[in-house]
Amino acid sequence: MRISYLSGSYFPSRQANSIHVVQMAAAMRAVGHDVVLYGRRVDGESCDPDHLCDYYGVPRGLNIECLPKRASPYGRELQYAYQLRGILRATTPDLIFSRHYFASAFCAGLAPFIYEAHAMPLGFSTQLTRFLLRQRNLRAVIVISEALARDYQSAFSLDAPLVVEPDAVTPKNYEAIKPVDLERKSALRIGYCGHLYEGRGIELILKIAEERPHFDFHIIGGEPRDIQRYTSGPNRSDNVVFHGFVAPGEIPRYLAAMDVLIAPYQRRIEVYGGQDTSRWFSPMKLFEYMDAGKAIVISDHAVLHEVLEHGSTALMVDPEDATQWCRALDQLADDTSFRDSLGERARNLVRERYTWQGRAERIVRMFAETGESGI
Repeated sequence: MRISYLSGSYFPSRQANSIHVVQMAAAMRAVGHDVVLYGRRVDGESCDPDHLCDYYGVPRGLNIECLPKRASPYGRELQYAYQLRGILRATTPDLIFSRHYFASAFCAGLAPFIYEAHAMPLGFSTQLTRFLLRQRNLRAVIVISEALARDYQSAFSLDAPLVVEPDAVTPKNYEAIKPVDLERKSALRIGYCGHLYEGRGIELILKIAEERPHFDFHIIGGEPRDIQRYTSGPNRSDNVVFHGFVAPGEIPRYLAAMDVLIAPYQRRIEVYGGQDTSRWFSPMKLFEYMDAGKAIVISDHAVLHEVLEHGSTALMVDPEDATQWCRALDQLADDTSFRDSLGERARNLVRERYTWQGRAERIVRMFAETGESGI
């Protein structure tokens, strides 16, 4: 089947949305479909498909088309959607799969389409989404959590199926991955991977590090200006290492070097653009942690119970209580058997239920069962 995958992502990018769409497009290709992933070019960066595949850590051969970015922000989304409409009119795909609501609305009449949402729309995008969901060619809406599905059902009238598909991971052969070399190998190595945005809990990590100087904390990711903000103060802890940005394809080497992986999401979780997604989020980081087979300590958000079970696949603690976090880390430091079993159960779960390939297979199979795909 010929699939046109519409994203609003810029390539190459450090944003989670770009990683998500590349992984999904690669998974659709892996299960036998002809996929073209559309996005936008980052000024001054190479958009060679093989270079992008290496950067994102997926097999070469994925067709990624980068459209030029409009210089002025005014009308940028409109122009991008108009460009995509022209391309799709000429290429006539069997299925349009889209994470970009503007492009979806422009291209909805060209072929059957599936729309994927990761948050509730805001402002004008609410009206555009309402228009989009009324289109006859809409075959399904994919959302990343049961909580988001409930909010969509409450806000919109839907004729097409509403399907919950959390984020996922491509399982790695960790036995063949060489971990990065870290100092102080005798210390418990605790890893955080991700952005340093507000709500990610970096301040909490620094507080815990002060309380537990015999543990080492490794923070992988972040923009230089954010790292500078956390490292320029007089109270910087010697047991906190900021590694800076690491390309997605290299992340497993860092996860492999850790004993424990943490995700101290705060009550409010902002994504790029400032929207709070704590009610619905399905962080890719969680599934990458699970695949690494390391014990996980994560904030106790209701939506995360859709995937995790406290004491079985992770330790889930109060997002703002440093004492609880210290106790959880102490427990894992003292009980290596429990630490290992926690990681093993999480790995088994993610490889059984939450892989990109499985996600792609389910979505495409659902479309094929409508009898319209021609496969």
